Amino acid sequence: MALYAFDGTWNEAKTTEDPRYENTNVVRFYNAYSQRTPPGSNFYVAGVGTRYDTLGRVLGGAFGLGELSRIKEGFDHLCRRWAAGDTTIDVVGFSRGAATTLDFCHYLQERGIRHPETGEMLDADPQIRFLGVWDTVAAFGLGNLGNEVLNFGHHLTLPQKNLKYCFHALALDERRLSFLPTRLPGACEVWFRGVHSDIGGGNGNRGLNDITLRWMFRKAQASGLPIEDADVAVLAPQVVEPKPAKDLPVCVRAIASTDRRHYTVAPAAEWTNPPATCPVEDEPAEKHASEIGESGIELLPVEVRRRMAAMWEAADTVARDRGFDLEHVRAWLLNLIEGRVILVTTDAQLTLARANMGRLIAVATDNARRRDFRVLTDFFLNEALFSLPHLYPLTD
Repeated sequence: MALYAFDGTWNEAKTTEDPRYENTNVVRFYNAYSQRTPPGSNFYVAGVGTRYDTLGRVLGGAFGLGELSRIKEGFDHLCRRWAAGDTTIDVVGFSRGAATTLDFCHYLQERGIRHPETGEMLDADPQIRFLGVWDTVAAFGLGNLGNEVLNFGHHLTLPQKNLKYCFHALALDERRLSFLPTRLPGACEVWFRGVHSDIGGGNGNRGLNDITLRWMFRKAQASGLPIEDADVAVLAPQVVEPKPAKDLPVCVRAIASTDRRHYTVAPAAEWTNPPATCPVEDEPAEKHASEIGESGIELLPVEVRRRMAAMWEAADTVARDRGFDLEHVRAWLLNLIEGRVILVTTDAQLTLARANMGRLIAVATDNARRRDFRVLTDFFLNEALFSLPHLYPLTD
């Protein structure tokens, strides 16, 4: 087995003792994993902005430059390991490194595994066992403006096949516009108390760093990765104040009423508090790993499936009336509906939900046509959601 670890913006491993806890959770996870795998089998790459001195920091940090070279390095390493008989793939990342993991997974699945010397196809359809990410932030486009449009061309969704487990820790209290989170429909996503680096580590705020690392360790254990109880035992998880201070702009992170929060999240003055309706990830749940799709539509109650079908039918009707189909956004849209249908409990609410599904598709298809696209993609659906606040039940 081998781990492919992509660190966050401006983050790199500290190779000496780390008494101030400046290593990210990516590094700490990599170190624990590497204790029980052969030397040289794993791959770690520092975050964008760590190469080429000052210029690299400016261009990498502001614009995410340098991502493709890191993906190719990881892919080349993987092909060498695969040719040597190591065919289990685990991936972790933080921040833009987490976004890079998504591109890496798509890059791998689009190209397949090839022999590093002959180019012979070794596996055209490889499976990724585990993807663990802390606070995924894309921002490959317009630096520091929180602009998602220029991320176009990057794969900022989960692969549609051959990914067994995915876990995503999200920061409740991050307020910088250039650190808008990228949600991953289909993953097990949980909100934690803290700002971006409290969740991903590296800022010395050990109490919060260790809460999310313990969560990821336990998910990894349940998924079969070489993480031991001893790795968990040395952590010191503790609910403390997020770092840095509160004097930042208002919260820009939207926590849905159906999102999952960690059991350590308690109401806190001047910080972001999730809706009271949020389900809780308790300690027993923390030790359980569900495969992607394990709690799929076929396992939902009949009445819930009926509502989902009605919402899907409304979307499909509007799309076809406008000359589009939903084939390329099927998984994305079903994940959205499945995550929000819990809010639809009456026939009157279902009528409104159907109308708003149609409204979402109408705006998305208008946006696609305006840009001369004849295929509806999740990019246009995301854009439509951002332009339609309070679109029950799809947005809060």
